[in-house]
Amino acid sequence: MGMSEPFTEFGEMIEMEFQSLTKEALSWFNDDEDEKVDELNELAKASAWYIVTNHKDYVSTDCVERNQLWSFPLCVYDRLVKIKMQTARNKTEVCEETH
Repeated sequence: MGMSEPFTEFGEMIEMEFQSLTKEALSWFNDDEDEKVDELNELAKASAWYIVTNHKDYVSTDCVERNQLWSFPLCVYDRLVKIKMQTARNKTEVCEETH
């Protein structure tokens, strides 16, 4: 057994656990049958998850300063990007209406 084999096995175990956790987290977002309700619920869940795990008002200062944010909200990055795009579009529309 070479020196790197235990590290390789450990790395593979971590990767499998990460994939398992990611799969479980994604299952939380795929449980509604009505597509329109499903999309709204998915976006709300993704937003809430991101906020409570990464927003300075909910995360301890120590964790933020050390960049220790322990969650998987980025596995739903596509929903977070969609929220960001919708928010930017809404801000643009409001600015255009006021000018």
